[in-house]
This record gives sequence, structure tokens and C-alpha cells, in this order.
Amino acid sequence: MPLKKDLVLVTGAGGHTGTNVVLQLLHAGRSVRATVRRAEDAQRLRAWGCEVIQGDLTQPFQAHAAVKGCNAVYHCAGVHKRHALNPEREIIQPTLEMSEGILRACKREKVKKVIYASNAIATGLTPNPSQPLNETQWNEHPLLPYARAQTLAEQHARAYAVKYNLNVSFVLPSFVTGPYFYHSTPHIQFILDFIQRRMPLSFEGGWQVVDARDVARAMMACEQNGKPLERYLLAGEFATVQGYLRMLENLTGIQAPAFEAPKRVALVVGEVADALSGLARASTFISRELVEECMGTYACYDTSKARRELRFKPLHAEASLKDTLEWAREKGFWIPSRG
Repeated sequence: MPLKKDLVLVTGAGGHTGTNVVLQLLHAGRSVRATVRRAEDAQRLRAWGCEVIQGDLTQPFQAHAAVKGCNAVYHCAGVHKRHALNPEREIIQPTLEMSEGILRACKREKVKKVIYASNAIATGLTPNPSQPLNETQWNEHPLLPYARAQTLAEQHARAYAVKYNLNVSFVLPSFVTGPYFYHSTPHIQFILDFIQRRMPLSFEGGWQVVDARDVARAMMACEQNGKPLERYLLAGEFATVQGYLRMLENLTGIQAPAFEAPKRVALVVGEVADALSGLARASTFISRELVEECMGTYACYDTSKARRELRFKPLHAEASLKDTLEWAREKGFWIPSRG
């Protein structure tokens, strides 16, 4: 296959962020190569005009085939789930292997720019929302497997980029919402659990949502203006968990849980949910690790650097949630009650 001029690779193109990056790049007239694992994602992306490589990026030969001939790489691939029976094997190790494989291939192919999608959880959580975290901070004691995977993978990627002088910039989105998801993610699942009435309680905490379309636009800006080895936090307006549940209640008519569980109660519920999750081999809305890491803490971040250098202007939370719900309804994730 002849190489295209200005070919751009998007890894994890079947995921929520990856899909939005692909759509934004295509809209800008770029030639896009996309990596996916699922056949249905490959079919959809080919219909959009992408060159598609379907396979497993933990395999070095797959990573090299994906990167070959590309000028820029948007690395969005990873294992985006909260729980697993074997977190090390199912979440942490594959995320590290994908990151390492792509960067090795970028070094070999002399890629001009890598835009690496990490997650804001890699900077940690703050006990006080009036004291937001910034890009200089790291999550020193991540408990959730996803948090450990994102933190370790970004640290390893940074060390590799320093060692081999790769032009890598890192974007760290917070709680990603918005349309164009074809599979659930931990963030989208929170919304789906609410509208499917699988959320019997609330808990102390809060975060900043960021629309996936805004993340994609920031990543494209990062290709042009992002500085090597710099991190850019991407997050929108802050609200407590109760605040977001009230937004969802206003948008859907579904009553938000009135009970905000104290930590001791939430831990018990998390242990029961872990047991049920293991039996059913499926994720639940809460877990003991989730309670221990997130309850009483806040995903609150200073985004002034991204606003200044990437011209990041996030959509309001309620507008993003509204579009998320409309997409979920359109794609059959949610069938509103007629009653």
C-alpha cells in the first residue's frame, strides 16, 4: 500500500476519546490510520474513510505496522475499565505494553510528534476542591487498577521519551463525557448506571467533566503547539457527586438517590458489589477500591496551562451531559420510560 502524505495514526480509535479524535482529524481533512480490536469498529472506521489496522498493540509487530509511515501519532489506546478478576494481567500490564510498543515504534520510524492521552487521575485527587492539582503533581498511591495503569504508563512513557529524545506531549483529561461512544467506559458507565436505576446511593466527592469533543480539539492543538514532555490537564467545571446527580435528574426526570452514604456504609456496599461482580464477571457502579480512593476526595484540576497554550475552552457540564444522554438514547444504551 503506498504511503500517504501527512498520514496520522490514532490508536484506540474504537474508544470514546479515540473516536472523537478520528472525527475531528477527518473533519480537518487529514489522512487517518486507525487501530482497533473489534471488527465492528474496523467496519465503521473504514466506512468513514480511514485506513484500519485491526489487531493487538501489545504485540510489537502490530505496533510497528501501525506506526510505519506516519508523521504524527495520537495514542489513545489502553484498557479503560475499573475492575478485573486479575487487574495486573487484564488492565495494568496491557496498558504498559501498548504504550511501550507504540513509543518504540515511534522511535524506530522517527515520528515527528506523539500526542499521548493519559488521564488526570495520574496527578491524583485532592482532599479540598479549593486546592486543585496541577501538572507538576503525580498520583503517589493509586489504588484503583485503572489509576495505577495510567500513572505507571505515563511515567514509563515520559522516561522513554527523555531517554530517546522523542517529541511527546501528554494530555490528561478528567471525567470524559459527550457523544460518539460505541462502547461503555468507566465514566460513561456512571451515567448509564444512573439512568438504568442501578445507583441506590450517593457519596461524598466530586469531579470536573470534560467533553470528548473538547479533548479531541485539545489534542489536535497539542500536535501543533504542545511542548515536548509537557503535560496538559483537560477538565471542565467542577460539581460534587450530588451536583452531577441533580443535573442528570433534571435532564432525565429520573430521581437521584437521596442517601449520601457515610464511608463505613459505602465500604460495606463496595465489598458486596465486589463479590457480586466476581460472581457475575461484570462491573458494578461501586467497589471497595473505588470508595477508598475516591470517597471524600475530589478530581479537581487547574487547567490554566491548557487554556493558555492549547486554547482549551471546555463545554459546560450540563450541555455535555445532555449530548451524552441524547447519544445514549440514539444508540440504544438507554430507552426512556414512557410512564
